[in-house]
Amino acid sequence: GKYELDDYPGIVLTVSLEDQQLSIQFTGDDPQPVSPRTETILAVPPDSTIEFHVAENGATKGPYSRATMGRMAAEGALTRETLVWTQGQDGWLKAEEVAELAQLFTVMPPPPPPAA
Repeated sequence: GKYELDDYPGIVLTVSLEDQQLSIQFTGDDPQPVSPRTETILAVPPDSTIEFHVAENGATKGPYSRATMGRMAAEGALTRETLVWTQGQDGWLKAEEVAELAQLFTVMPPPPPPAA
């Protein structure tokens, strides 16, 4: 997506994921323009190869695919606070701290307000 940076008027940040490459591009039109440039900062393996383990009640469950984790988030079984681990990760992290899972929580609407 494209994001305008509040602290840097005129600067636009574009983030894209194509061919399993995460790219970030900065562009600007202020008096000191930023040269457009794209950098690949992370190679992301296909979803089918990423497996996650979940810590629940002192036990490890899984492995689960990202698609399964998405269903678990939609059903409420996976929350931002759920501890998860995947290969290459140092220790257990909250699901919201894992890049591949954090977006599951940004696309879901917040809980509805209490009934009046």
